[in-house]
Amino acid sequence: MSWSGKKRILYVDDDNRDLKLVEEMLRSQGYDLRFSGSAEDALKQISTELPELVLLDIDMPGKSGLEVLKELITEQFLRSSSVVILSGYRDGAKIKAAMELGATAYIQKPFDSEVLSGVIKAVLGNTLCS
Repeated sequence: MSWSGKKRILYVDDDNRDLKLVEEMLRSQGYDLRFSGSAEDALKQISTELPELVLLDIDMPGKSGLEVLKELITEQFLRSSSVVILSGYRDGAKIKAAMELGATAYIQKPFDSEVLSGVIKAVLGNTLCS
């Protein structure tokens, strides 16, 4: 499946409620949004079509978001993509680890939709077309 001409976002989370909330918010703002419920599936998707932004949960079954981040943060990935952590963790060590691994921002769940929207716009720029 190919991406449209809009800014591409991949949201990786195993929580269907959060997926639905993010989908409603971001599709209404004109982004091309894809989903993944697991780290393994996300890495497969990213290897075939690179999004401009990955919204990544930390706590997932199997491979954690931090493990995914370690695999993603390569020179090639960083030239065209960013990672924003969207997680319920309040553990300062995990947040610090995510930022040190190269995450652009950390947003704590439950998230405020205006804050999430603002961070995404800041990371991707204000235009929706790539």
